[in-house]
Amino acid sequence: MRKQILVLLAVFIFSGIVSGQEINLDALKAQIAEKAAMVSEKQGQINTLKGEIAGLQKKLDLNAGWRFNSSGILGFSLAGFQNWSKQANPNSRVSDIKGIFNGAALLDKPKFFWRNEGNINVAWQQLVLNAKEATDKEKEYQNVADIFTLTSLFGYKVTQDIAISALGQYNSSIVKNFNNPGILDIGAGATWKPHTIPNFVLTVHPLNYHMVFQKGDIDTKSALGAKIFASYFTNLYKGVKWTTGLNGFLEYGKSDPSLNEYTWVNTLSLPAWHGIGIGIGFGLRNSALESSDIQSYYNIGLSYNL
Repeated sequence: MRKQILVLLAVFIFSGIVSGQEINLDALKAQIAEKAAMVSEKQGQINTLKGEIAGLQKKLDLNAGWRFNSSGILGFSLAGFQNWSKQANPNSRVSDIKGIFNGAALLDKPKFFWRNEGNINVAWQQLVLNAKEATDKEKEYQNVADIFTLTSLFGYKVTQDIAISALGQYNSSIVKNFNNPGILDIGAGATWKPHTIPNFVLTVHPLNYHMVFQKGDIDTKSALGAKIFASYFTNLYKGVKWTTGLNGFLEYGKSDPSLNEYTWVNTLSLPAWHGIGIGIGFGLRNSALESSDIQSYYNIGLSYNL
């Protein structure tokens, strides 16, 4: 009898514990639901504040002065051998240095905008197959890349996203053969600058005067045609910076060689430490005046974003 009483008492105590646990679990679930509702409410307030901040920032940008954007890539490599008998050229030496710089100065007002952009891409290389016997001239660095571009675009806004625009663009080399060839475009037309895509412009100018400066068979050659220009830069993700530009010309009529051309260049910067990271640059160009084949370049090295 005593054992039965003890068993019943134990059952009652255990049931009370279980019941207490169930009550506590229900209370915890209720508290979690309450906190989740509070978080949802606060998140809604945060989203509203973010939208207000974005609107204020847009107004600030429209009424502020010039904004500047820049990025650069510096790539280099060194390699040398001395009496390395297993090497085909046991006393060879090779080194190169490459650099790309993109810069932009932007002014955006309620009634007009003005974009100025520049790009420089230069590289030098030294290749010495026999360092012991090479002459001073053979040890010199050779210029292997030389691109220089300046663009100025002005637009008067007809609507929030469309503007009547004028464009001036110059392309040439800067280290050697400056202005040989040199290409100057001056034209007018329209520009699409969507307010929902900051730092993007697309320009189409059906009235464009294209001038080519080159020594040799022709000193100056020109043609009327259509000009297209697009530019965009952005931070893709946590400091990953992308700059891209496309421009092309389609002449009205025919020339021999053709003056039709297009150029597409890109720079991608991957951050690592205090603005220093890995940079990748690549581009494509097609110009019958310069080459019958598609031209291209790539550059990988250290990058620095200002």
